[in-house]
Amino acid sequence: MIKYKIDNRTLQLLNAQVNLTETFNHVLRTAPKRECLAFRLKAERGTEESTFIVELGSGRHTLTLQNEKRMHLKLADFIEEIANGPFDASYSSDLVHRPHADRQYGRFEVQDKQRVFELVHTGGVLSLYMGFVLPLTEN
Repeated sequence: MIKYKIDNRTLQLLNAQVNLTETFNHVLRTAPKRECLAFRLKAERGTEESTFIVELGSGRHTLTLQNEKRMHLKLADFIEEIANGPFDASYSSDLVHRPHADRQYGRFEVQDKQRVFELVHTGGVLSLYMGFVLPLTEN
């Protein structure tokens, strides 16, 4: 099954766009073939809640959220769910790509910090899984 994902750039754009009242055009992509799926987002910012209309193909989907800091992550999950179907926790490949709103961003546990320190101090190597779909390569 093809899985469309919101890339980091689009996620940053959504973070800014949830605070505006405007219409925006975006593209979802698959990995590794980079197939495209275009959609239009209409954001209507209110004082307490915001309404988002996602137009994908001939479909039109509406989401209303309370204004909060992580609102763009919930919107990203909503858009991916429209494109891919509902998130299924019982399906093993869905567990690798958890919903954006459920992820812990910028969190590095004390035990992990200590392990990295000990490895660096003794000259060891550690592979960190950062959650990217494709591996990072150096050119």
